[in-house]
Amino acid sequence: MQYCTEYRCAWQEALAILIRMKTFILVADSGTARLLRVDGAARKRVLVEVARLECPPARRLPQELVSDRTGRLFARGSAGMSGPASRSRAEADNDSDPRAVPIDRFAASIARRLDVERRRKNLDALVVIAAPRFLGRLRTRLSAPTRARVLRELARDLLRASDAQILRAAFPR
Repeated sequence: MQYCTEYRCAWQEALAILIRMKTFILVADSGTARLLRVDGAARKRVLVEVARLECPPARRLPQELVSDRTGRLFARGSAGMSGPASRSRAEADNDSDPRAVPIDRFAASIARRLDVERRRKNLDALVVIAAPRFLGRLRTRLSAPTRARVLRELARDLLRASDAQILRAAFPR
């Protein structure tokens, strides 16, 4: 009987620690992030929005972010070949996405916000739910102490999902 009582006390202490843990859920894509705090016990969890971060350039079209067209290149004749130099013109290639830099800065700002919450002792556990492309960028920006608090990562875009759907995805049964 003594063992059962000790076991029950240890289990109740562990449950009390889990309830007191400050768990956050980050739901994000490349343009918007919601930082949600989980309140309540296991059966009656409620999400409280702590912060909503926006990145307006990520929502714009690439041609809206570039000031003008790319430059022109003039082709020259090949060395060692006889004949006049070619006078053909071609547009310079611009393979970079003009939204990449603002999206990387946005991922860094989210990581800084999570670090602030961690340093204030507000964040004990973190569940990250982000669009697949953005999750990779965000993962590289998280500091090591914050990364150590990540319980789970989901590569899904649940930004417009209901709180119940977010909770089911973050804490499956």
